[in-house]
Amino acid sequence: MPKVQQPKVNINQATLEELISVNGLGPSLAQSIIDQRPFEKLSDLVRVSGINEIKLASLLPAITLEEPDTVTPSQETLQESIADDTVERSTEPSRTKTLTLRDNYKDQQDAILIILAGFFLGLFLLLLRRKSE
Repeated sequence: MPKVQQPKVNINQATLEELISVNGLGPSLAQSIIDQRPFEKLSDLVRVSGINEIKLASLLPAITLEEPDTVTPSQETLQESIADDTVERSTEPSRTKTLTLRDNYKDQQDAILIILAGFFLGLFLLLLRRKSE
């Protein structure tokens, strides 16, 4: 049975209810998006608290900035454009920090390695304790 593709939600024009209908957006996140409009490109959504690059990638299939009759780019095209873009995050209007998606990916890899190392260290200590008993 073919999947029925739901129309994409325009994040610059959608109502609160339309934004909430997007899988992964709750009421508070949808309201934050409305409060920070307009967005020039989809990658600008990372300036909304609660949306990072990973969350944005999961939202891409359901969101757009274009009018419904002009939506043409595929999900892959959108993901490539976000991967190529530099994301600017600002904590103060006078200071901006530039962060690329690759930098965030490296941080995620480091975090996973630390978690795995902790798991194996704990397992090793547990085995030593059982052996000494």
